[in-house]
Amino acid sequence: MAKYKLTKENFRLMQGIDFGEMGDKLRLIEEEQAVETTDFRLMQIIINEEIVTKGLDETQENCTEFGRKLYGLYDELLYRWDEREAQQ
Repeated sequence: MAKYKLTKENFRLMQGIDFGEMGDKLRLIEEEQAVETTDFRLMQIIINEEIVTKGLDETQENCTEFGRKLYGLYDELLYRWDEREAQQ
């Protein structure tokens, strides 16, 4: 599994998202504020669904404050993934 360390705020956001469909492909490590996954793409899809369903206003045209936080989480994970890929 690949491990991605997150900020405290983004780790808390991850804890509030239902990743149930990932089963054992995702593990949140509270003591390290990190996430481990074998399916980065599925994790991204689930976070994106969270943005669409909970992060937009009723017109679906404007991002809410919560949506901006979710985008921040998405961006941080993508940055960590890029960092990891560059090291390999």
